Amino acid sequence: MAKKVSSSRTRSTKKTGKHKEGKHRHKSVESHRGTVRIKTKVSPQQLDLDEAIKLDILHFLPRTSVKSPTYNYSDIKPLLSFLGYNQEDSSKLLEANPSTLSRWKNSDKPVDIGKIRSKVILDIDEVIAKGVRLFGGEESFQDWLNTNNYALGDVKPVDLLKDVYSIELVEEAIDAMSWGSYL
Repeated sequence: MAKKVSSSRTRSTKKTGKHKEGKHRHKSVESHRGTVRIKTKVSPQQLDLDEAIKLDILHFLPRTSVKSPTYNYSDIKPLLSFLGYNQEDSSKLLEANPSTLSRWKNSDKPVDIGKIRSKVILDIDEVIAKGVRLFGGEESFQDWLNTNNYALGDVKPVDLLKDVYSIELVEEAIDAMSWGSYL
């Protein structure tokens, strides 16, 4: 008689104790986090953006169950890099002195950026994930971010993301496009 093991989907028999592989296939998906190896029941050719959305690999920041997570500077580096922010842009976004950012970058230990800054970064991460889903990929979304947008006051959305109070404007523009209003 076979007994199921919860997450690995292997089967073992009581008599032999041998394991049989389940019907999973493995797929390596390239993302901004690097290569992610995932188990899937679909063939590797069928894994697309929808599957990436389900697997939640569109986010730059690690997902956590904590209500108010705090992030380390090393956690947010990929997000800042995706946005193309230099030290001046990053310091404006994080409302921190450029010398403080240099200290965070050069620190051997993880540096906690604080709850308020983490909330801002988390909001931007959500906006980026929405945009990547809407545009179908990171490159298309980056093109939109770096193009002047008439509906946003003829300003590039990436520049609006530097201001804590303008993040919502970019999110509203993405939501409007998802409902068919092209901005």
